[in-house]
Amino acid sequence: MRKLILSISLILLLHISIFAQTNNPGVISPDRPDQTESPDILTPGYVQIETGITYERYSYSSVNYEHTRNTFNIPGMLRIGVFPNMELRITPEFQSVTDKYSYTFQGDQSKTTQGLIPLVLGTKIKIVDEAEDMPAMAFLFHVDLPGAASEEFQNKNPTPEIRLALSKQLQDNLSIGFNLGAFFDMDHRETAGIYTVSLAMDLTKRINGFIELYGNFEQQTSLFVDGGFSYLLMKNLMVDISGGTGLTVDSPNFFIGGGLSVRLPR
Repeated sequence: MRKLILSISLILLLHISIFAQTNNPGVISPDRPDQTESPDILTPGYVQIETGITYERYSYSSVNYEHTRNTFNIPGMLRIGVFPNMELRITPEFQSVTDKYSYTFQGDQSKTTQGLIPLVLGTKIKIVDEAEDMPAMAFLFHVDLPGAASEEFQNKNPTPEIRLALSKQLQDNLSIGFNLGAFFDMDHRETAGIYTVSLAMDLTKRINGFIELYGNFEQQTSLFVDGGFSYLLMKNLMVDISGGTGLTVDSPNFFIGGGLSVRLPR
């Protein structure tokens, strides 16, 4: 079995190397900072790192009680081009959550929980390239590893997620993207739908802007709006900023973030 795995790994590495020598990766195409995954596949043989930091604030108050939650996330994604129509994805993420409770007659209480949330593994598979009367399409599958997390954030069971990503060029500098999918919370035996729609525009040769709606279909539907900008520093390096707010009950007051994406040279 070990020899078989080694042989398959060597064949796969050789395959990736051959494609890397014969394919031009072009300008970097990250899957951040919006929530809409693109159908674009990383060129075989290349590795791309996408990371950043986000801050989210939630607050609720009543006559004798106030609750605020401040959340910092440092997400990361490692994308590995394997085949012309397939990439692998590894997504670690650090999270810090501070809850503060203020009671009129009992004073304040606070609690901070931080650590690594479950590691996510996944793949993106290109279904079809964009045509005049058809959007580009790709299928995404992700699943977290319950034990690959800090103790405070561990799940008992994995949470698989599937998505269909679509995009269509509307004009030379204007495009639209959609995601439809679902995730399955096996700990609570619940399923929720995922939806996103993002409108992106090339403002200059280096600056891109977007505005987006996204959320989940579950017992209580959520809806968010966000927007942001990205700046192409080099052919293989891009930085971004973004921010948004929740539009439904129990949603964050606001969230902001920034990050960078780099495709490693060969």
